[in-house]
Amino acid sequence: MPNNCYSGYVSLNKNELMKPNELRIGNLVYFNHCDYNKFTPMKINYTKNPNILGLERVTVNRIEYNNIEPIPFTEEWITRFSMMKIGANLQVGIITLWKNINDGMYYFRYDGISVKISFIHQLQNLYFAIAGEELTYENETK
Repeated sequence: MPNNCYSGYVSLNKNELMKPNELRIGNLVYFNHCDYNKFTPMKINYTKNPNILGLERVTVNRIEYNNIEPIPFTEEWITRFSMMKIGANLQVGIITLWKNINDGMYYFRYDGISVKISFIHQLQNLYFAIAGEELTYENETK
């Protein structure tokens, strides 16, 4: 595959959307390459050094972090993760996310700490850290 298939996102390290150390195997991201649908979630299946990773169903061997982008946490994903709405808040398994009425964003709060959940990989990492298992979603391709 020619290298010119990459559309050239702005480096994620520069725009601070996502840092390589936030990602782990199993996280969902978007992949920016002409041979793949940019808006199809791709699951990370390996990481190698701080700048290279692999994605399931992708034949490109060396994917650099600046060719992926985080998936925004949206209403669509609330449905796909089968999250239960409790008033303005969300429940998934043992985790409750509170909706901030000022910015409309969801936050995980615990013991005086508040963490904003803007992207799917953040929710996946939080869920795994607390529940000890992967967060599953509807239409997950095995």
